[in-house]
Amino acid sequence: MSGRQGFFNSEILALAVTYGEQRWNVPIDDLLFNVLGRRFQPSESERPREIGCEQLGPGLPSLLALARFWDNLVIRDEHSLAVNALNLMLDTAAEWVAVVGDTSQRGSAQGRRVIVKMAGETTPVPLQSLGDGATRLLGVALAIANSRNGFLLIDEAENGIHHSIQQDFWKLVLQAAEKYKVQVLATTHSWDCVVGFAKAMRNRDDADGVYVRLEKGAYGMRAVEYSRENLAAAAKYGIETR
Repeated sequence: MSGRQGFFNSEILALAVTYGEQRWNVPIDDLLFNVLGRRFQPSESERPREIGCEQLGPGLPSLLALARFWDNLVIRDEHSLAVNALNLMLDTAAEWVAVVGDTSQRGSAQGRRVIVKMAGETTPVPLQSLGDGATRLLGVALAIANSRNGFLLIDEAENGIHHSIQQDFWKLVLQAAEKYKVQVLATTHSWDCVVGFAKAMRNRDDADGVYVRLEKGAYGMRAVEYSRENLAAAAKYGIETR
């Protein structure tokens, strides 16, 4: 919210909307302002808190994005989440991951690189040498940790994730989303991804999820929601839901 004399007053010019690395200033209509101004005069303590929102996909996260996510980590168990994500696909276990290089130029990936220490090796290797799947998995893990108490949007969630680990991938996402209180909204065209999600949801009481299919109806797009039970049955018997 921008302005010169405080919150909801005649000097307010626009709502400042921030989404990921993008920002918009949305002008406030005078009539809307007058209505809100009369009915809602919050104190400093009553102002709504900022809700975090990150976005991934459909391509791989950039080095700049990974470095920004890493720099924002605040507690040690978030590092463990990153290692656990990588170990979903690696034949040799990763022991730790780090982003190293010059941190003086904020907003730039220049001089930054992601390295991974593999078990039994003395020298860490670049993340890129482990394949696109490793980059995607690390990006998802770090993005969830950065979306604490907020939202994460994943476009084409199946990209870079091998079909054989889809169930384990979704288990990690569900566990991390519950731990960090993140609402994850993911899109996919992949049946393997849908089945992996359905299997990961089985017998889980610590996290909840829903599958929604969007389809064209007589009056435009409509959403068809599948309960956990219906989705599990569809996955078990190969019933097409896309």
